[in-house]
Amino acid sequence: MLLMAGSVLMINTLLSNKLVLQNELNALTEVTSLAITPALIFDNSADAEQTLNTLKAHKNVIYASVIKSNQQQAFAAYLRKGNWEIPERFNSLARKPVFLCVTCKCVNP
Repeated sequence: MLLMAGSVLMINTLLSNKLVLQNELNALTEVTSLAITPALIFDNSADAEQTLNTLKAHKNVIYASVIKSNQQQAFAAYLRKGNWEIPERFNSLARKPVFLCVTCKCVNP
């Protein structure tokens, strides 16, 4: 009985932590997209890159990129320093990131 109660508690904690992390990521995405919008409007990739570099303060963010919908190359990108490997299914996005001005897409590796 104690084992079952402990298992239920552990599963509940894991699901709760995942939801908190997902909500934090969504809020971070919203704030970042608002901060990058002027750089996109004025076509200033240096400012967009500087904004993305602020993501280094968040240890869970490894890679972020901005891609304009009408281009096939990265407008700006951020990759945390270290020996990181982007999952194969996202490699094409890592090389050619895409950003829609009003939409950010969060992907889980």
